[in-house]
This record gives sequence, structure tokens and C-alpha cells, in this order.
Amino acid sequence: MEEISFRRKAPAVGIVVSLFSLIQGTMSVLAPALFAILGIAVSPASATYLLLLGIASLLLGYLGIKGRPTAYFFMALLCLLQSIAFRTPDAHFNFIGPVSLSFGFGREPDLEFTINVLALLFAACAALALYQMNKQQVPSADAQQTS
Repeated sequence: MEEISFRRKAPAVGIVVSLFSLIQGTMSVLAPALFAILGIAVSPASATYLLLLGIASLLLGYLGIKGRPTAYFFMALLCLLQSIAFRTPDAHFNFIGPVSLSFGFGREPDLEFTINVLALLFAACAALALYQMNKQQVPSADAQQTS
């Protein structure tokens, strides 16, 4: 008799995104301590952001490896948050984490706009993993067996 599985299997792209999330989470958690060792001044807000980013990335990476579709959704959101940064004389927005491949635009003294291509790539990969997991047909866990 064939065994019925009630769990979705994580696709290969999902495993890669989850491993990247675990690596990024580890780097984010260790970044404030590394900055302190190197003598680089980091504001408490930046250190708190890096710690929260690291903890969230580690948790989502673990859940992604376990095959939880919600983890890929939140990984995509977390990567989208890290995909842009801009700086003007009046405003500043930069949530790019410690791992990035960035291209900067607008090198005028008062304007800087940066796109993190690596974060956009992994957001797209996380969305693809979520799409592939949602395509899998999994029977309901409370389905009644009829003979």
C-alpha cells in the first residue's frame, strides 16, 4: 500500500534560499560584536536592527528547511525590505543587511540611491519557492477515509 504524505516538500530553490537565510542570520547576529572588536562605532539602533534581522533570518531559514511555506513568504518580505536604500538631506532609509551586492545611483552631494541586487534575487527565489510549494497537492490532514 502506498503511504500518503501530509507534508509539503521544500523545493531545491527553497533549500538554497533557506541556507542563505541561515548564513545571513549568522552574519547579522555576529556583526555588532565584530564591529566592536574592530573598533567600528555602531549606534544602538543599528546594532538592534542587525540582531533582529539575524534572529528573524535564522528562524525563517530553519522553518524554510523544514518546508514551511509561510517562511518563504516572510523571507521574500525580509529581502524586499533590504533591497533599497536612499539618503537625502531630509530623509534617510537604509535597511540593507551585512550581505549585499549593491549598485548606487545619484552621486550628487545631497542624494544617494542604492539597489541591493542580491536581496532582490533572493526575494524572487523565495517567491518562486513559495509558488512551487503551493503547487504541490497535499491531502487534508482531517480527511475521512471511506472504504
